[in-house]
Amino acid sequence: MEKIMQNKLALKIICTLLAVVLWIYVSYQENPTMTKTIDDVPITLSGEQALNENGLSVYSVSDNSISVIANAKRLTLARLTNKNTTGVINVSSFRKPGKYSVHVAVSSNVTSDPVFTAKGKNISVVIEPIETKTFNIDVSFEQGKAASDFKVESHNTTDKKVTVKAPESILNLVSSVKTETLSPAKEKQTAKLIAYDKNGVVLERVECIPAETDVTFSFYSFKTVPVVLKLKGGAEHKLPESSNIRIFGEKADIDKIEQIKTKPIDISVYEANSDVEARLSLPKGISLYDSKDSIVVNLKEEYFK
Repeated sequence: MEKIMQNKLALKIICTLLAVVLWIYVSYQENPTMTKTIDDVPITLSGEQALNENGLSVYSVSDNSISVIANAKRLTLARLTNKNTTGVINVSSFRKPGKYSVHVAVSSNVTSDPVFTAKGKNISVVIEPIETKTFNIDVSFEQGKAASDFKVESHNTTDKKVTVKAPESILNLVSSVKTETLSPAKEKQTAKLIAYDKNGVVLERVECIPAETDVTFSFYSFKTVPVVLKLKGGAEHKLPESSNIRIFGEKADIDKIEQIKTKPIDISVYEANSDVEARLSLPKGISLYDSKDSIVVNLKEEYFK
């Protein structure tokens, strides 16, 4: 024993071991009360339904998170994070519009033991009266090609107008109400209604009544037809199948179309086998699916005879 006491290295090792044993004892047996700062604790609102029933709504909250000081037993404190801790603002007691400095009640789903103290500035909540305004409903949809080859002829909504409810300041920003963007692959769809400002930005904290509407689409009929080259002087030549074009329009109009002619071309100013861009002559109510109004035609020698 005396040899050990005279060995400085051995004494250091023994002291270190004793310190570790003491730390473990204090930590896990005594489990003292300590404090810890938790940053970025999310803030949520409660009591909004009661607030709305009084004709009021939350316009803004100055912060969406808060720093808190937690006072709890060491082992409990080690488990506390901003993932399991929440700050709650109860707005049910407000009866008048205005700006309020509010208390944030902090709790954790880990345990009910900790005592939380908000750290830093107070949270400000702006309460405004709920106002209403009526808007026409605009339909937003993707017009063009799709796997089903559609083009919309017309559309109709079950509801023509929508009532928008929002805090006064937000309602003043509403410029239009549109359906969510639809892909008209079928005739009837139910679409959510969305409020936008004048820059096309979606506005939050807005209630649309109704919240959604049915949209009914009517589609054009399609048809693939040959092209006939019409020459100045009256001669006509049916072009090869590779020149066929796709057209669309109302069914009654499409059913009448068997071919599409070009506008008359004066081939006397061209040489045989040269390529010419020929404008298409489309009947009223008929459109081209690819939106081009001309095709390139090779002037064969037989056209000059």
